[in-house]
Amino acid sequence: MIRVRYRITFETEYHIGNGFARPGIVDNTIIKDNKGRLYIPGHTIKGIIRDAAEELLAHWRTELNICNGTFDPDKKLCGVNFNLNSPCLFCRLFGSVYTSSYFNYTPAVFDKEFEAFLGCDLGEDFVSPGEYLIPDMVRTSTHNKISRATGRVEKDHLFSYELGANTTPFEGMIEPVNHEREVEEAELVVLISALRFIKRIGGRRRKGWGKCEIEIVEPSDWEKRVNDLKELLENGKIGANDKS
Repeated sequence: MIRVRYRITFETEYHIGNGFARPGIVDNTIIKDNKGRLYIPGHTIKGIIRDAAEELLAHWRTELNICNGTFDPDKKLCGVNFNLNSPCLFCRLFGSVYTSSYFNYTPAVFDKEFEAFLGCDLGEDFVSPGEYLIPDMVRTSTHNKISRATGRVEKDHLFSYELGANTTPFEGMIEPVNHEREVEEAELVVLISALRFIKRIGGRRRKGWGKCEIEIVEPSDWEKRVNDLKELLENGKIGANDKS
């Protein structure tokens, strides 16, 4: 089965919020699972990869015939008025309102947790990172809101974020939903290239948070596929099947 495995190593602290607060303590808490372990949700990973893919392929967007992903009557949206039975490359990779993604994006978890998820034998001495690292892996950072008009701190606008430490790597996986369907080379190349294109994850990236390096663990020949991206695009090998 063809799948993409990757490892995320943060070079700075990061913040991926869960939309909740602890009143009087933290305004923006970091996302954790039901055991208190840090992780990166699959939908967050998918959204970041999509943004990276759009930026990476912007120059070839027209040639690729990627739908506009909007409900405007004069625009193209797979599943409504364009390629109903043959979704465009982006809809196959990421899905849309009317089309399901052909791929499943697992949450990215601590690398050893991921090995356990895959059924690897980690030995009797293995201790889950979530059982002993969490207290040292989250800290609270407090900030003031600065008024753009005056350049001064605004009254009663002190707020805080929980930040994850840049210590333990995370691992995640992208695999086809239908294992019987053959993954197209174009789909695989774009996913791998977009992953390598990502340099920051999470909130307040402009402030320097979330800087990261993403390593492709599987497939082993990922470098060749990334190097082939431009040639495939220029020769019409990516997106050729999407032409209407």
